[in-house]
Amino acid sequence: MGDLEFNEWFKVFLDEKGLSETVVEFDDPKNKTWVYMPIQIIQEHLAICSPEIQTKFKSKIVELDFCNMNIATFLEYIAKGIEKMRVE
Repeated sequence: MGDLEFNEWFKVFLDEKGLSETVVEFDDPKNKTWVYMPIQIIQEHLAICSPEIQTKFKSKIVELDFCNMNIATFLEYIAKGIEKMRVE
């Protein structure tokens, strides 16, 4: 999957789910702070990931969506990983 193809797919997916303006919020107990991460930050990080990671991400989020699971919870999980990499 090419970068542009993935980026366009993810943008459309977020738009269709009404998540394109989402700000993911979570507590970071290690730093004793709240983290507010706009969905665009997650998009940017995924855009620079390898095609293999992008494919795994797409497969998982499509699976969750198909099962009517909460996509925002999965995005929070991804955001926590991004934040962890940022502070280490």
